[in-house]
Amino acid sequence: MKKYLLFTPLALSSYIWVFLMIISYELYENLAEDTAGIISEVICVMFALVTLVTYVIGLIKMFRDERYDEFFAAKVSLYVKYPQILPGILLGLWSIGLLIAPLGFIVSIFLWIYMAIVYGCTSIVVALACRRMYKAGKLDAGKAVLLGLFSFIPLFEYIVPVLLFIMTGKRNRVGGCGCVMQN
Repeated sequence: MKKYLLFTPLALSSYIWVFLMIISYELYENLAEDTAGIISEVICVMFALVTLVTYVIGLIKMFRDERYDEFFAAKVSLYVKYPQILPGILLGLWSIGLLIAPLGFIVSIFLWIYMAIVYGCTSIVVALACRRMYKAGKLDAGKAVLLGLFSFIPLFEYIVPVLLFIMTGKRNRVGGCGCVMQN
């Protein structure tokens, strides 16, 4: 379970940002504006840095460490992609609604840039899962490249993790000892 913690800030980033916005709003209501602004900026920058560092460490481990097998890669690709569906829909609709406000166009642009960054990062995780599946012999080179490319195409990006997870098969748990055998 500890292996998945590296990808949790990315998987839940949209939800955490909403939570941080609520905290910032409360800070602005209860503290002086200068103090609240500084505290809000520090909290947001710290979260962005934690997300970036854990993401990079997770990618490096997923790329190099053999303990992170194809089953783990397929599960992580589901883990980072599917929590992004609801925020993507809501942020997309909200940013379109913001276009009627005078400065809404600028806010809308920043929302789309944020969504593009998150979806790009999660698609990289799915493409690395395709690579891991290829190295494990579960995919041939052509399918791995094709699925890796499809992980960057909207809507297909949600189908690819499911296909990878199905292709890995199941791990068999033997008894209650926690020993793991793979098919």
